[in-house]
Amino acid sequence: LFDSSLIIITGDHGELFGEFDTYGHTSLYDQNIRPYMIVKTPANADWSVPDTASTIDFLPTIATSIEAPIPDQCQGSAWQDMSKERSFRITEAIKPESYQISVENEGILAVYTYPEQYPERPSVVELDNGPIEEEYYQLRDTRAGIFDKSNDKLSRSIKQRLQEKAEAFVRRAPVVDRDRQRAVQPMEETEEQLKHLGYR
Repeated sequence: LFDSSLIIITGDHGELFGEFDTYGHTSLYDQNIRPYMIVKTPANADWSVPDTASTIDFLPTIATSIEAPIPDQCQGSAWQDMSKERSFRITEAIKPESYQISVENEGILAVYTYPEQYPERPSVVELDNGPIEEEYYQLRDTRAGIFDKSNDKLSRSIKQRLQEKAEAFVRRAPVVDRDRQRAVQPMEETEEQLKHLGYR
């Protein structure tokens, strides 16, 4: 059973302990959005876990392993087929105090902060006005424990390309229909489990 099993051990988020002068898990830095993971592939697997592994790849990977259809809304890629490997990685955080979006591409992490429009994304006007803060980091440095910004080390064209990618994402319709989401009531059994776990 062990030999034939796909086993994934991970968390839902990482944690910052002073890196970037930040604590907790509300940021979009790598240490928050890339939780530690341990993956054991089946012994007879003809695929391996890529360096660009992401938690959004779990569902398509597991579905492919059990020969189930991958849901249409999945944005990740099954590790068994990395032919459509991502060139950009985008993560957003809609917080009461601000809206943040990060774009990762070719070893660079860009984090953009916009005024809060909670619980919505920034308006077209706010996007046209640009972010209130821009941060750029070399991922190899942050993974080595060096958290210096690279704002002055990157060309204007690189910064513009990353910001355009972020803004194009924000201008798209949200993946989740918030009005519909609010209308959904969990089953009684789910409510009980959430209470037992301390979430209600």
